[in-house]
Amino acid sequence: QTLVLSTQLAFKEQVQEWKNVLLRGSDATALDKYWGSFEKQERKVQEYADKLLADVRDSAARELIGQFKKAHLEMGAAYRHGLQAYKDGGSKAGDAAVKGMDRAPTELLGKAANEIRSIAEGKSNEAYRGAVRNIWLSLGMMGVAIALSFALFLVLVQRTILTPARQLVQDLEQLAKGNFSSPIRQSTGDE
Repeated sequence: QTLVLSTQLAFKEQVQEWKNVLLRGSDATALDKYWGSFEKQERKVQEYADKLLADVRDSAARELIGQFKKAHLEMGAAYRHGLQAYKDGGSKAGDAAVKGMDRAPTELLGKAANEIRSIAEGKSNEAYRGAVRNIWLSLGMMGVAIALSFALFLVLVQRTILTPARQLVQDLEQLAKGNFSSPIRQSTGDE
């Protein structure tokens, strides 16, 4: 997603540098500066597009990125003709030579960005559903563990406290009835 945004930004900056050529390139130094910036942005856009092609696995998005790269290269060639028209006839001639050349790449890059965003949203939603499922599964397992722990606690209380206490009560009742012949049985020494 970030790489798509970087590509879009670099592309917009490249188009802006062409406008700087037309508006501010009246002397040779300024022209070289703005055209150099245009070419720098052009290289950046191609690098980003190459990275996108390497990173994106979706065939529809890859197709759109490939079409964008081709249209971007064609646009670059047209802008070079526009530069020559600018040098020969001024900013109106240069502008007329490239009029609308950035529309097709802009649309293709926008479509690719939407496709990639859609894929990312789908993966994000899938991950969210998986996380919710895992939370419920974890809560269920914790509930079962708590129930088993409580049952084990009850069994432990029964064996270590209640059963010996009942036995002691029975033995004491025998003593209370005057039966001194039964020994008092004690299985643990912690009472």
